[in-house]
Amino acid sequence: MKSLDELAEGIINNKSNSNKNIAEHLIKLQEESGELAVAYLMSKNKKGHSKTKKEIEDNFLEEACDCILVLLSLLGKAKYTKKEAVEMLYKKREKYNANRKKYGF
Repeated sequence: MKSLDELAEGIINNKSNSNKNIAEHLIKLQEESGELAVAYLMSKNKKGHSKTKKEIEDNFLEEACDCILVLLSLLGKAKYTKKEAVEMLYKKREKYNANRKKYGF
């Protein structure tokens, strides 16, 4: 099994993997994030469906991974490298952690 690092690099570096343009990637990301929100809400409201707790948890994980894959593909389409993406993630993580402490989330 490939590491997450190898997977991310493969997706970002395979710029020709998708014939979608950046706008289409953004629309796909909105679709996937909407599905992730539905999966989360389903996990909070156990009524009205026949899925098991495990199926609901698996669906949330699946939709979260779909979002990650679309984001990585979008970065590649926008011609960013894995190195650039990782550097920005570290920079943003510092800001995120500071805001978590400041705003309590």
